[in-house]
Amino acid sequence: MRLLSRIIYLLGLMALFAPALAQQPVSSNTPVARVIVKFKDDGNSLRRAASLDRTKSLSTRLGFQILQGHEIATGHQVVTAKGMTSEQLAAHISKLSEVEFAEPDERRKIKAITNDPIFPKQWYLQNTQASASNFSAAWELGTGSRQTVVAVLDTGITEHPDLRNKLLPGYNFISDPVLALNGVGRSENPADPGDYIDASVRNDPAFISACGAENLAFDQDSSWHGTQVAGLIAAQSNNAYGMAGAGRDLRILPVRVLGKCGGFDSDILAAMLWSAGLSVPGVPDNPNPARVINMSLGDASSCTKSYASVLAQLSDKAVVVAAAGNDGGPVGAPANCPGVLAVAGLRNQGDKVGYSSFGKQVGISAPAGNCVNIGVNQPCLYPMHTTSNSGLKGPVGPTMTDEFNYTVGTSFSAPLVSAAVGLMVDLNPDLTPAQTMAKIKVAAKPFVQVPDLPFCDSASELSQCNCTSAICGSGMLDALSALKLAHPQARAVPETGWWWNPSEIGSGYTLEIQGNRLFMAAYSYTPEGRAVWHVAAGQLVQDGLFSSDITEYKGGQTLSGPYQPAQVKGSVLPMQLDCNTPVTCKLSLAGRQVEISRFRYDDTEQPARPPETGWWWNADESGRGFFIEVQGGTIFLSGYMYDAAGNAVWYIASGTPSDFRAGTAWLEYANGQTLTGTYQAAQLKDTPVGALKLVFNNPQKAVLTLPDGRNLALQRFEF
Repeated sequence: MRLLSRIIYLLGLMALFAPALAQQPVSSNTPVARVIVKFKDDGNSLRRAASLDRTKSLSTRLGFQILQGHEIATGHQVVTAKGMTSEQLAAHISKLSEVEFAEPDERRKIKAITNDPIFPKQWYLQNTQASASNFSAAWELGTGSRQTVVAVLDTGITEHPDLRNKLLPGYNFISDPVLALNGVGRSENPADPGDYIDASVRNDPAFISACGAENLAFDQDSSWHGTQVAGLIAAQSNNAYGMAGAGRDLRILPVRVLGKCGGFDSDILAAMLWSAGLSVPGVPDNPNPARVINMSLGDASSCTKSYASVLAQLSDKAVVVAAAGNDGGPVGAPANCPGVLAVAGLRNQGDKVGYSSFGKQVGISAPAGNCVNIGVNQPCLYPMHTTSNSGLKGPVGPTMTDEFNYTVGTSFSAPLVSAAVGLMVDLNPDLTPAQTMAKIKVAAKPFVQVPDLPFCDSASELSQCNCTSAICGSGMLDALSALKLAHPQARAVPETGWWWNPSEIGSGYTLEIQGNRLFMAAYSYTPEGRAVWHVAAGQLVQDGLFSSDITEYKGGQTLSGPYQPAQVKGSVLPMQLDCNTPVTCKLSLAGRQVEISRFRYDDTEQPARPPETGWWWNADESGRGFFIEVQGGTIFLSGYMYDAAGNAVWYIASGTPSDFRAGTAWLEYANGQTLTGTYQAAQLKDTPVGALKLVFNNPQKAVLTLPDGRNLALQRFEF
C-alpha cells in the first residue's frame, strides 16, 4: 500500500501544484522584436495610410500588439513587438497579403578583427582550416570584459607586453619550498622562475629528494608553459603588437601549481578551490573568483576521490576545462573526472592529432597544432602562436613562439575552449557551469572525415585518425555557434531527467543529452488503452533545435523472457523539441504541440554519489532498457520492453534506495492519453506486474533482480 500511494503521488503531483507552477514570473529578459516591413504598392488606401493606422491594423489581424517605428520611405518602415524574436515577428508579418517582405532589423557593428601583427598566422582563431575555431567571427557577438576571469593553473607567469593589464593578483600554491624555488613554499607571488633541469639540478640532493632521481634524468629547458597558456586565452588584442588572445578582453588569474618535475595533487586541489572563490586554510581569500579554470596538466591515471570531492564543490561556481593529455591513449586525470570539460587535440584538417589522448571522457575537441613534413631548418606549418619567454633557464625577456620555436599539444587546445567558455559566460552571466558545458558541446561543429585515414579506435594510439563523438567529444569547437547559443534569448539545452505536461497526468517523457546527442522516450497509451512507448534519437543542431522521427518498436524482449531483438513496427512520426529554458520545452508531435517541463518529485537533499540520471541497459539485450532518476531520497524507475504478444509496453516503480534493495514491484498503467490524442486520465492496474530489486554498485552500475529471480547486470547507456 505504501508503494501504491507513492506512485499515485508521483503521477498525480501536478494536480496539487499546477496552480502554483502556472504562475510563472515574467522574465526580465523578455525579447523585443524589431522588423523592417515593405508593403506592396497596389493603390489600396490602407497601405498608403499613416504608420499608426497601419500598425493598428496589423495588431488586430495578428492578435498581438505591434508598435510603430520610424519610416525608412513611404511603405517601408520599422515595427516592433514584445515577447518574441525578430525572426518570429518577421515570419508572422510575411504571411500577410499586403506585405512584400519582412525581415529582422539587424544590429551592425564595427568589425572586430584585430591589428595584431601575428593574427594573420593564428589560423586556429579564424575559419580557414577545417578544425579552426572561428573566434574571429565570434568577436562580432562578444569579446569578453574585465569582469570575467579565467584562472590558469600552471607553471606561473612571466612579464610580457601582450599580458600587461590582463593579469590579476594570483597566488603560488606550491607548498614545497624546494619545488617552489622560493625558500618558503606558498606565497602571493605566482611568477614563474623556470622549470629547467640540468646537471646542477640533477645532482642537487634537495631536488633528488623532492622530485626523485627518475624525474630528473634528462635535461630540459624551461617551458614557460603558464605564460603560453595565458596568452592563448587572453593576450592583449588590437594593440598593434604580438598576437590576439582568443578571449580578447577577458582577464587572467595566474595560479602557480607546477614547479620543477610537476606539482602535487594537494596543491592543485587547493588552487582549484581558491580560484573559484572558496576559502583555503592559511591562504588569503581570492577577491577575483574565476568563472573558468584552465588546467593544461595531468597524467595517465584515474580520477581520484579527492578530485571528485573538489569538483563537486565547484559544480555551481566554475567550468573546469582540462587537457585530455598527450599520451595518445586513454584520457588522463583530472580530465577524466566527472564534471570536467576534457579537450582532445585536432590537426588543422580536422582529424585527431597523433599524440592526443582520446576516449569517452572527452567533451569536445579543438586545434592542438601540428607540424607537417618537418625536416632540418623547416618551419612548423600549423603551430599555436603564443606568448613566451626567451630564457632557457630563468626568465630573460618576452618573446613569441613561432614556426621554428613552436608550441603544440592538447595543453594549447584547452585554452581555446576556456576562452570560448569565458566569452559565453561574459555574454550571459546567468549561465550555470552545467548549462555552459551543455551549450558548448551542442554548438560544436561536426567532425570531418579526412580521406585515407581510419576512424579512431583502441588501436589508434599515437596515430592520426578520424574522430567520432564516441571518443573525441561532441565535435570541433565553434566559438561563433557557442556564443550564439549562449545568448540570453537563444534556445536552451534541456536537462536530463523526467519530463511531463502537468495537465496530462499519467503520461510523460524521459530526455537525456550526451554531448550534442539527444535520446527521448514518450510514455503514453494506444487507442485500446494499452501502455506503449515511442523513442527518438539524434543530434541537436548547433542552434539547439532537435528534429527527428519518433518510432515504435515491436517483438522485443519481455520483462522476464529470453532475449530476442526488437523490430521497427512502422509507427514513425515527425517530432521537434524546442526549449526556451533548460526545464521548459515545446514538443511538436505530428502537428500536435504540447508544453512540457521537468518533473520534480523530491526536493530533499541529494545523497552523496547518487546513481547517474539517464538511460541504463544490459549491453547484451539491446531493445530493452531502463530510465533512472534520483531526486533527493527517491528513485523513479521506468522499464521499456515488450509484452508476450510483442507489443511495446512500459512499467514504473519508485521508492527509496532501501525500498529497492529490500524489494518492490513493477506497476502498469492503462487507458491514458495517446501519443497525439486528447487528454484522458490513466488508471493504475490492480495487479502489479512483478517483483523487482535494484542494488547500485556505483553511480554507473547496478544489479536488477527480475520477477523470475534472475539477476541482470545494468550499466549506463552511452550513445
